Amino acid sequence: MKLFIIVLVAISLQGCFWNTKEEEVIEVISKPMTRVPLILPQVDHFRTRDIKWMIITEENYKETIDKLPSNTALFSITSKDYERLSLNNGDILKLIKQLKSQLKGYKLYYTQSEQAITDYNTSNRLIPGEQDIGEVE
Repeated sequence: MKLFIIVLVAISLQGCFWNTKEEEVIEVISKPMTRVPLILPQVDHFRTRDIKWMIITEENYKETIDKLPSNTALFSITSKDYERLSLNNGDILKLIKQLKSQLKGYKLYYTQSEQAITDYNTSNRLIPGEQDIGEVE
């Protein structure tokens, strides 16, 4: 039995002797990072149109109507509706401020990420175990 174990060990060691390969070399290549550009559509310029406001009361309605050209239609709103119109305009201004804030956030994000990518790409730090490509033989 001892002889059998000795022969088995000898064959096993001989098998390892013939199985010697060269060490595999893994090449690591680092490429610079680039940021993904943010593509936003162009925004239209906002231009207001002139509006002529007329306030018609019981005292001036006859002379105001006489001053208007013929075939003129008048649109009117109550003081409560005018208040609602003003609140709507306020909500629009609030929304514009929120959108401006979001745009500032995007700008800050992209400038910071651009700086981080630039810092990463210009640093000469090697990862442990990494070799310069020129040193690989």
